[in-house]
Amino acid sequence: MENIIEKLKGLDKKVWIGAGIAAAVIIILIIALVIGLGNKKPTGGNAGNSQNNSQVGTQSGTQAGTEDGATEVIGTEEGTEDVTEVGTETEMTESESESQKESEKDSQKPSSSQQPSSSQQPSSSQQPSSSQTPSNSEAEDILGKGSKDDPYLERPDTATMSLTTVSVPAGKTVYYSIYNVGGMWFEFADADMYIIDSAGKRHDSTFKIENVMAGDAVSFQIGNKGTTAKTFTLKFSNAKGSWENPEVISGNGPFQKHLNAGDDAGYWYSVKTAQAGTLRIYMSATAKSEMTVQNMDVNVTIARKLSEDAQTDEQGRQYIDFPVKAGEEIRIHVQAVKPTRGSIPATDITFEFAYK
Repeated sequence: MENIIEKLKGLDKKVWIGAGIAAAVIIILIIALVIGLGNKKPTGGNAGNSQNNSQVGTQSGTQAGTEDGATEVIGTEEGTEDVTEVGTETEMTESESESQKESEKDSQKPSSSQQPSSSQQPSSSQQPSSSQTPSNSEAEDILGKGSKDDPYLERPDTATMSLTTVSVPAGKTVYYSIYNVGGMWFEFADADMYIIDSAGKRHDSTFKIENVMAGDAVSFQIGNKGTTAKTFTLKFSNAKGSWENPEVISGNGPFQKHLNAGDDAGYWYSVKTAQAGTLRIYMSATAKSEMTVQNMDVNVTIARKLSEDAQTDEQGRQYIDFPVKAGEEIRIHVQAVKPTRGSIPATDITFEFAYK
Protein backbone atom coordinates (compact mmCIF):
# COMPACT_ATOMS: atom_id res chain seq x y z
CA MET A 1 0.00 0.00 0.00
CA GLU A 2 2.78 2.34 0.90
CA ASN A 3 4.49 1.43 -2.38
CA ILE A 4 1.33 2.40 -4.27
CA ILE A 5 1.10 5.70 -2.47
CA GLU A 6 4.76 6.44 -3.26
CA LYS A 7 4.18 5.68 -6.86
CA LEU A 8 1.17 7.98 -6.97
CA LYS A 9 3.18 10.78 -5.38
CA GLY A 10 5.74 10.30 -8.00
CA LEU A 11 3.32 10.78 -10.89
CA ASP A 12 3.55 13.90 -12.98
CA LYS A 13 1.20 16.80 -12.17
CA LYS A 14 -0.31 16.67 -15.70
CA VAL A 15 -1.32 13.05 -15.15
CA TRP A 16 -3.22 14.07 -12.06
CA ILE A 17 -5.11 16.77 -13.92
CA GLY A 18 -6.13 14.36 -16.70
CA ALA A 19 -7.33 11.79 -14.22
CA GLY A 20 -9.47 14.39 -12.48
CA ILE A 21 -11.06 15.45 -15.69
CA ALA A 22 -11.83 11.83 -16.61
CA ALA A 23 -13.40 11.20 -13.23
CA ALA A 24 -15.59 14.31 -13.56
CA VAL A 25 -16.80 13.21 -17.01
CA ILE A 26 -17.66 9.75 -15.68
CA ILE A 27 -19.65 11.25 -12.80
CA ILE A 28 -21.58 13.57 -15.18
CA LEU A 29 -22.43 10.64 -17.47
CA ILE A 30 -23.66 8.60 -14.49
CA ILE A 31 -25.87 11.48 -13.31
CA ALA A 32 -27.28 12.00 -16.83
CA LEU A 33 -28.07 8.30 -17.17
CA VAL A 34 -29.85 8.27 -13.82
CA ILE A 35 -31.92 11.30 -14.79
CA GLY A 36 -32.77 9.79 -18.18
CA LEU A 37 -33.92 6.56 -16.67
CA GLY A 38 -36.06 8.43 -14.17
CA ASN A 39 -37.91 10.38 -16.89
CA LYS A 40 -38.65 7.35 -19.11
CA LYS A 41 -42.48 6.63 -19.26
CA PRO A 42 -43.63 3.16 -18.15
CA THR A 43 -45.25 0.92 -20.79
CA GLY A 44 -47.52 -2.14 -20.64
CA GLY A 45 -49.71 -1.99 -17.51
CA ASN A 46 -49.29 1.79 -17.31
CA ALA A 47 -50.96 2.32 -20.73
CA GLY A 48 -54.20 3.37 -19.00
CA ASN A 49 -52.38 6.15 -17.16
CA SER A 50 -50.87 7.27 -20.48
CA GLN A 51 -54.33 7.47 -22.04
CA ASN A 52 -55.63 9.45 -19.08
CA ASN A 53 -52.68 11.82 -19.42
CA SER A 54 -53.50 12.19 -23.13
CA GLN A 55 -57.15 13.06 -22.36
CA VAL A 56 -56.04 15.55 -19.72
CA GLY A 57 -53.67 17.06 -22.27
CA THR A 58 -56.51 17.31 -24.81
CA GLN A 59 -58.91 18.99 -22.36
CA SER A 60 -56.34 21.40 -21.01
CA GLY A 61 -54.56 22.01 -24.33
CA THR A 62 -55.05 25.03 -26.59
CA GLN A 63 -56.52 24.25 -30.03
CA ALA A 64 -55.25 26.03 -33.12
CA GLY A 65 -56.72 25.64 -36.63
CA THR A 66 -54.43 24.81 -39.56
CA GLU A 67 -54.92 25.56 -43.25
CA ASP A 68 -56.16 22.06 -44.08
CA GLY A 69 -58.76 22.03 -41.29
CA ALA A 70 -56.76 19.81 -38.90
CA THR A 71 -56.53 20.76 -35.23
CA GLU A 72 -53.16 21.07 -33.42
CA VAL A 73 -53.09 20.52 -29.65
CA ILE A 74 -50.41 22.22 -27.53
CA GLY A 75 -49.95 20.37 -24.26
CA THR A 76 -49.47 21.76 -20.73
CA GLU A 77 -47.59 20.51 -17.71
CA GLU A 78 -50.42 18.03 -17.03
CA GLY A 79 -49.57 16.02 -20.17
CA THR A 80 -49.49 16.07 -23.94
CA GLU A 81 -51.45 14.19 -26.61
CA ASP A 82 -49.89 11.88 -29.12
CA VAL A 83 -49.67 13.58 -32.53
CA THR A 84 -50.81 10.45 -34.42
CA GLU A 85 -53.96 10.25 -32.29
CA VAL A 86 -54.74 13.90 -33.00
CA GLY A 87 -54.50 13.34 -36.76
CA THR A 88 -56.78 10.27 -36.59
CA GLU A 89 -59.40 12.12 -34.57
CA THR A 90 -59.26 15.05 -37.00
CA GLU A 91 -59.81 12.81 -40.03
CA MET A 92 -62.75 11.15 -38.34
CA THR A 93 -64.22 14.55 -37.57
CA GLU A 94 -63.99 15.62 -41.21
CA SER A 95 -65.58 12.37 -42.35
CA GLU A 96 -68.36 12.74 -39.82
CA SER A 97 -68.84 16.36 -40.96
CA GLU A 98 -69.26 15.31 -44.60
CA SER A 99 -71.65 12.57 -43.56
CA GLN A 100 -73.64 15.08 -41.52
CA LYS A 101 -73.86 17.46 -44.52
CA GLU A 102 -75.18 14.67 -46.74
CA SER A 103 -77.74 13.79 -44.07
CA GLU A 104 -78.86 17.41 -43.88
CA LYS A 105 -79.27 17.55 -47.68
CA ASP A 106 -81.34 14.37 -47.62
CA SER A 107 -83.48 15.73 -44.80
CA GLN A 108 -84.27 18.84 -46.89
CA LYS A 109 -85.64 16.77 -49.78
CA PRO A 110 -89.40 16.11 -49.56
CA SER A 111 -89.99 12.57 -48.50
CA SER A 112 -92.66 10.38 -50.00
CA SER A 113 -94.88 11.25 -47.05
CA GLN A 114 -94.59 14.94 -47.97
CA GLN A 115 -95.56 14.44 -51.63
CA PRO A 116 -99.26 15.05 -52.38
CA SER A 117 -101.00 11.75 -52.48
CA SER A 118 -103.79 10.81 -54.82
CA SER A 119 -106.22 11.36 -51.95
CA GLN A 120 -105.09 14.99 -51.73
CA GLN A 121 -105.67 15.68 -55.44
CA PRO A 122 -109.16 16.71 -56.61
CA SER A 123 -111.23 13.71 -57.47
CA SER A 124 -113.45 13.52 -60.50
CA SER A 125 -116.43 14.29 -58.26
CA GLN A 126 -114.74 17.55 -57.24
CA GLN A 127 -114.10 18.65 -60.83
CA PRO A 128 -116.72 21.02 -62.31
CA SER A 129 -119.10 19.18 -64.57
CA SER A 130 -120.03 20.30 -68.07
CA SER A 131 -123.38 21.51 -66.75
CA GLN A 132 -121.58 23.82 -64.33
CA THR A 133 -119.20 25.47 -66.78
CA PRO A 134 -119.85 27.48 -69.93
CA SER A 135 -118.93 25.71 -73.16
CA ASN A 136 -118.22 28.78 -75.29
CA SER A 137 -114.67 29.99 -75.96
CA GLU A 138 -115.09 32.87 -73.52
CA ALA A 139 -116.28 30.62 -70.68
CA GLU A 140 -113.65 31.94 -68.31
CA ASP A 141 -115.10 35.46 -68.69
CA ILE A 142 -118.76 34.64 -68.03
CA LEU A 143 -120.30 36.31 -64.99
CA GLY A 144 -123.11 35.09 -62.80
CA LYS A 145 -124.40 31.69 -61.67
CA GLY A 146 -127.37 31.22 -64.00
CA SER A 147 -129.96 31.64 -61.25
CA LYS A 148 -132.89 34.06 -61.14
CA ASP A 149 -131.11 36.29 -58.63
CA ASP A 150 -127.70 35.95 -60.29
CA PRO A 151 -128.15 35.31 -64.04
CA TYR A 152 -125.33 34.76 -66.48
CA LEU A 153 -124.25 38.10 -67.98
CA GLU A 154 -123.30 37.89 -71.66
CA ARG A 155 -122.82 39.88 -74.87
CA PRO A 156 -123.12 38.22 -78.26
CA ASP A 157 -120.09 38.15 -80.54
CA THR A 158 -120.17 41.37 -82.53
CA ALA A 159 -119.23 39.67 -85.80
CA THR A 160 -121.81 36.86 -85.68
CA MET A 161 -124.28 38.29 -83.14
CA SER A 162 -124.41 34.87 -81.46
CA LEU A 163 -123.30 33.15 -78.26
CA THR A 164 -123.22 29.60 -76.92
CA THR A 165 -124.92 28.79 -73.64
CA VAL A 166 -123.75 26.61 -70.81
CA SER A 167 -124.96 23.02 -70.83
CA VAL A 168 -128.65 23.17 -69.89
CA PRO A 169 -129.93 20.04 -68.11
CA ALA A 170 -132.92 18.26 -69.65
CA GLY A 171 -136.20 19.75 -68.46
CA LYS A 172 -134.45 22.70 -66.79
CA THR A 173 -133.86 26.38 -67.50
CA VAL A 174 -130.97 28.75 -66.83
CA TYR A 175 -131.21 32.52 -66.52
CA TYR A 176 -129.38 34.95 -68.80
CA SER A 177 -129.14 38.72 -69.01
CA ILE A 178 -127.88 39.63 -72.48
CA TYR A 179 -126.64 43.04 -73.61
CA ASN A 180 -126.93 44.74 -77.02
CA VAL A 181 -129.96 42.74 -78.23
CA GLY A 182 -132.87 45.07 -77.46
CA GLY A 183 -135.31 45.38 -80.39
CA MET A 184 -133.61 42.51 -82.28
CA TRP A 185 -134.96 39.14 -83.38
CA PHE A 186 -134.24 36.04 -81.31
CA GLU A 187 -133.69 33.21 -83.82
CA PHE A 188 -134.22 29.53 -83.02
CA ALA A 189 -131.77 26.95 -84.32
CA ASP A 190 -132.69 23.98 -82.09
CA ALA A 191 -136.10 22.37 -81.66
CA ASP A 192 -135.28 21.42 -78.04
CA MET A 193 -134.85 25.06 -76.98
CA TYR A 194 -137.54 27.37 -75.67
CA ILE A 195 -137.37 30.89 -74.28
CA ILE A 196 -139.25 32.61 -71.49
CA ASP A 197 -138.94 36.39 -71.85
CA SER A 198 -138.82 39.00 -69.08
CA ALA A 199 -142.63 39.28 -69.15
CA GLY A 200 -142.94 35.53 -68.47
CA LYS A 201 -144.13 34.67 -71.99
CA ARG A 202 -142.87 31.44 -73.50
CA HIS A 203 -141.54 31.34 -77.09
CA ASP A 204 -140.87 28.19 -79.10
CA SER A 205 -139.99 29.95 -82.37
CA THR A 206 -138.35 33.15 -83.57
CA PHE A 207 -139.69 36.31 -81.94
CA LYS A 208 -138.85 40.00 -81.66
CA ILE A 209 -137.13 41.10 -78.44
CA GLU A 210 -138.51 44.05 -76.53
CA ASN A 211 -136.92 47.44 -77.03
CA VAL A 212 -134.73 48.63 -74.16
CA MET A 213 -132.52 51.61 -73.49
CA ALA A 214 -129.04 51.48 -74.99
CA GLY A 215 -126.69 49.76 -72.56
CA ASP A 216 -129.47 47.80 -70.81
CA ALA A 217 -129.57 44.00 -70.76
CA VAL A 218 -132.60 41.87 -71.65
CA SER A 219 -133.51 38.96 -69.37
CA PHE A 220 -134.30 35.47 -70.64
CA GLN A 221 -134.79 31.94 -69.35
CA ILE A 222 -133.19 29.42 -71.70
CA GLY A 223 -135.07 26.13 -71.42
CA ASN A 224 -134.28 22.60 -72.61
CA LYS A 225 -137.30 20.45 -73.47
CA GLY A 226 -135.11 17.60 -74.70
CA THR A 227 -134.18 14.39 -72.86
CA THR A 228 -130.45 15.09 -72.47
CA ALA A 229 -128.38 18.07 -71.39
CA LYS A 230 -127.51 20.37 -74.29
CA THR A 231 -125.75 23.60 -75.13
CA PHE A 232 -127.61 26.02 -77.40
CA THR A 233 -126.41 28.62 -79.87
CA LEU A 234 -128.35 31.85 -79.41
CA LYS A 235 -128.54 33.87 -82.61
CA PHE A 236 -129.70 37.47 -82.74
CA SER A 237 -130.44 39.54 -85.81
CA ASN A 238 -131.58 43.04 -86.47
CA ALA A 239 -135.10 43.24 -87.79
CA LYS A 240 -135.30 43.70 -91.51
CA GLY A 241 -135.99 47.33 -92.21
CA SER A 242 -134.00 48.52 -89.17
CA TRP A 243 -131.09 50.94 -89.52
CA GLU A 244 -128.69 48.04 -88.93
CA ASN A 245 -130.45 45.81 -91.48
CA PRO A 246 -132.13 47.94 -94.14
CA GLU A 247 -133.96 46.42 -97.08
CA VAL A 248 -131.78 46.76 -100.16
CA ILE A 249 -133.62 47.95 -103.30
CA SER A 250 -132.60 48.83 -106.85
CA GLY A 251 -134.16 50.45 -109.88
CA ASN A 252 -136.62 53.32 -109.87
CA GLY A 253 -139.69 51.65 -108.37
CA PRO A 254 -142.41 52.21 -107.41
CA PHE A 255 -141.84 50.67 -103.96
CA GLN A 256 -144.65 50.06 -101.47
CA LYS A 257 -144.63 49.48 -97.72
CA HIS A 258 -147.47 48.79 -95.28
CA LEU A 259 -146.90 49.83 -91.66
CA ASN A 260 -149.20 48.60 -88.92
CA ALA A 261 -150.93 50.88 -86.45
CA GLY A 262 -148.72 51.69 -83.49
CA ASP A 263 -145.49 51.04 -85.42
CA ASP A 264 -143.17 53.71 -84.10
CA ALA A 265 -140.00 52.25 -85.65
CA GLY A 266 -140.82 52.75 -89.31
CA TYR A 267 -138.83 51.07 -92.07
CA TRP A 268 -135.41 51.65 -93.66
CA TYR A 269 -134.31 51.08 -97.28
CA SER A 270 -130.86 51.17 -98.87
CA VAL A 271 -130.21 52.02 -102.51
CA LYS A 272 -127.08 52.57 -104.62
CA THR A 273 -127.45 55.52 -106.98
CA ALA A 274 -127.23 54.83 -110.70
CA GLN A 275 -125.74 58.19 -111.73
CA ALA A 276 -124.52 61.51 -110.42
CA GLY A 277 -126.79 64.53 -110.29
CA THR A 278 -130.10 64.99 -108.50
CA LEU A 279 -132.21 62.09 -107.25
CA ARG A 280 -135.88 63.08 -107.16
CA ILE A 281 -137.96 60.94 -104.80
CA TYR A 282 -141.78 61.05 -105.06
CA MET A 283 -143.88 59.81 -102.10
CA SER A 284 -147.57 59.31 -101.35
CA ALA A 285 -149.35 57.65 -98.38
CA THR A 286 -152.82 56.70 -97.14
CA ALA A 287 -152.18 58.45 -93.79
CA LYS A 288 -150.02 61.36 -92.83
CA SER A 289 -146.49 59.98 -93.17
CA GLU A 290 -142.89 61.09 -93.15
CA MET A 291 -139.94 60.28 -95.39
CA THR A 292 -136.29 60.98 -94.50
CA VAL A 293 -133.44 60.68 -97.03
CA GLN A 294 -129.79 60.52 -95.94
CA ASN A 295 -126.51 59.70 -97.62
CA MET A 296 -123.81 57.53 -96.00
CA ASP A 297 -120.88 59.80 -96.76
CA VAL A 298 -119.29 60.38 -93.36
CA ASN A 299 -117.42 63.42 -94.68
CA VAL A 300 -120.45 65.28 -96.10
CA THR A 301 -123.68 64.02 -94.55
CA ILE A 302 -126.89 65.32 -96.09
CA ALA A 303 -130.38 64.65 -94.73
CA ARG A 304 -133.72 65.83 -96.08
CA LYS A 305 -137.26 65.41 -94.71
CA LEU A 306 -140.47 65.49 -96.68
CA SER A 307 -142.15 67.56 -93.97
CA GLU A 308 -139.44 70.20 -94.22
CA ASP A 309 -138.06 70.07 -97.78
CA ALA A 310 -140.97 68.84 -99.92
CA GLN A 311 -141.77 70.39 -103.26
CA THR A 312 -144.81 69.88 -105.51
CA ASP A 313 -144.76 69.26 -109.25
CA GLU A 314 -147.37 70.21 -111.89
CA GLN A 315 -149.45 67.11 -111.10
CA GLY A 316 -149.52 68.02 -107.37
CA ARG A 317 -147.15 65.23 -106.33
CA GLN A 318 -144.76 65.85 -103.47
CA TYR A 319 -141.11 65.07 -103.91
CA ILE A 320 -137.61 65.66 -102.44
CA ASP A 321 -134.62 66.57 -104.63
CA PHE A 322 -131.42 65.04 -103.23
CA PRO A 323 -127.87 65.63 -104.60
CA VAL A 324 -126.02 62.36 -105.27
CA LYS A 325 -122.78 60.94 -106.63
CA ALA A 326 -122.74 57.88 -108.85
CA GLY A 327 -122.68 54.59 -106.93
CA GLU A 328 -123.06 56.04 -103.41
CA GLU A 329 -125.39 54.53 -100.83
CA ILE A 330 -128.56 56.38 -99.91
CA ARG A 331 -130.78 55.45 -96.94
CA ILE A 332 -134.54 56.15 -97.06
CA HIS A 333 -136.77 55.93 -93.97
CA VAL A 334 -140.58 55.91 -94.05
CA GLN A 335 -143.06 55.98 -91.16
CA ALA A 336 -146.49 57.17 -90.13
CA VAL A 337 -146.72 60.41 -88.20
CA LYS A 338 -148.16 60.23 -84.71
CA PRO A 339 -151.01 62.72 -84.34
CA THR A 340 -151.17 65.19 -81.47
CA ARG A 341 -153.91 63.09 -79.93
CA GLY A 342 -154.31 59.37 -80.39
CA SER A 343 -151.97 56.61 -81.51
CA ILE A 344 -149.87 56.03 -84.59
CA PRO A 345 -152.13 55.04 -87.49
CA ALA A 346 -151.56 52.29 -90.03
CA THR A 347 -150.36 53.55 -93.40
CA ASP A 348 -149.50 52.39 -96.93
CA ILE A 349 -146.59 54.29 -98.37
CA THR A 350 -145.54 54.42 -102.05
CA PHE A 351 -142.39 56.03 -103.43
CA GLU A 352 -140.36 56.06 -106.67
CA PHE A 353 -137.22 57.64 -108.15
CA ALA A 354 -136.28 59.87 -111.05
CA TYR A 355 -132.87 61.31 -111.93
CA LYS A 356 -132.51 64.96 -112.99
